[in-house]
Amino acid sequence: MSLIPKPCRDDWSPSLSRKTCGVLKFRTHDELVIAYTGGLLTRVVKVQTKASVSEYDAAAVRVELTGLSQSIDLPVTIVEVASPSEAAGRTWVRLRFDSQCHALLEAFLLKCDPSAQTPGPIRSASRLKVAVIDDNASQREAAARPFRERGHEVLEAADGLSGLALCLKHEPDVILSDVQMPKVDGWQLIRMLRARQKFARVPILFLTTLSEEKDRLHGYRLGVDDYIEKPFSEDDLVARVERCIRRNSMRPGPKNSDALRGNLEHVGLAALLSFFAVEGKSGTLRLEPQGCFAILNAGRVVRACTTELDSRDVGPEALYALLDLTHGSFEFHPGEPDEVDSIGSSTAMLLMEHARRADEAAASARETA
Repeated sequence: MSLIPKPCRDDWSPSLSRKTCGVLKFRTHDELVIAYTGGLLTRVVKVQTKASVSEYDAAAVRVELTGLSQSIDLPVTIVEVASPSEAAGRTWVRLRFDSQCHALLEAFLLKCDPSAQTPGPIRSASRLKVAVIDDNASQREAAARPFRERGHEVLEAADGLSGLALCLKHEPDVILSDVQMPKVDGWQLIRMLRARQKFARVPILFLTTLSEEKDRLHGYRLGVDDYIEKPFSEDDLVARVERCIRRNSMRPGPKNSDALRGNLEHVGLAALLSFFAVEGKSGTLRLEPQGCFAILNAGRVVRACTTELDSRDVGPEALYALLDLTHGSFEFHPGEPDEVDSIGSSTAMLLMEHARRADEAAASARETA
């Protein structure tokens, strides 16, 4: 990889036709996020230049991420030119960022988000550091209040990009986030957080009105730990947060980014099996606290068991019993199974047969009522 930062072109920098009059360097993506959300573009900045410029000239300043070898040219206006230094051949100039810089830099930050950072320790202190990220002030206060009243430290942000900067600076123990937010929504925020190893084990809970299984499955695929529907009770919110922290702390070693975890209350087993079939997934799906499991090979269920130890309770009937479960948690770990197919049917046929049985049971219940 070239060590010379590459200007970000195409849609990122319409200012390339302007004269580049200086460079602002940041070592990491995180440094730039913190600088931007701290008001970088609202200030007049000072840079050195060899270019011949005058006050009120339209120019460009290059923002470099030296560690990622990426850069972007942002449009600026010269507001002051100092006397040149004959020895250095450089001139100090003061610049004001143009209005379109916000959109350009936010797009650049999303495009250049790195994939990893140094892992951070998991804190187990009784006093938590809780990040609450929501663009609605009243909803943000509703989520923050029960933790503040219990003596925890609460940090707040009004959009996803500010929330990312907040997490980078303070490294919270748990993150509560809305999904539908300006600048960076919850989906983008969790991608950016989970890409950094120091946030791989930090519980992230979505506070949202989204109720579709496909939306919640998408969140679980990205690494969300739990969904809490708005409006929520304070006691339920605190209990769910404590459960996520306790569950994550009991998992030894680094969090497996390929694992898929969630709650059956949010995503039913039928939807999960349909997803695995479409994706052709292989691995083991465990259901807790029941101790049940199903093993998949290339999207097909080849073994299902309603108890951990009873190997006789397997096959299609066991899978139909699992499909009746509506409460508990699921955890899927990819892997290549070495199992004989004791099911002998496609996922679609199994789900159709389970639906037929459920309809018959409901009709029978109505007749006897």
